[in-house]
Amino acid sequence: MRALRLVVYAILLVDVCLFVLSFVPWFSGVNRKFNAGPGVADHLFGSRTVGGWRGDVVWMVGSTLLLAVAFIFLSLNRSGEASGGRILKLCGAWIIVVFPIYMAWVVMHMMG
Repeated sequence: MRALRLVVYAILLVDVCLFVLSFVPWFSGVNRKFNAGPGVADHLFGSRTVGGWRGDVVWMVGSTLLLAVAFIFLSLNRSGEASGGRILKLCGAWIIVVFPIYMAWVVMHMMG
């Protein structure tokens, strides 16, 4: 169980970083006011697309689904309740609140 928790926390850390960076214009390239052109994410993940979606967006969708399944599994297993149960509940709440905001932002800016 401890290894699964560490994997969940590592994925969550990457997701939090990508979520925060998606609102930073130099990373996401959505600063149309100054017509700055593509951002760092476009250069890093732009050539890796799945169905027309950039790699970082595919990662966020896939990892959020994985985190949701892991959260359900870990929350049903009460053996580790004392060693991080509250943190897992906060992570689950984070997934529920933040993912729709991220997807709305991505769809709004990627679809023009």
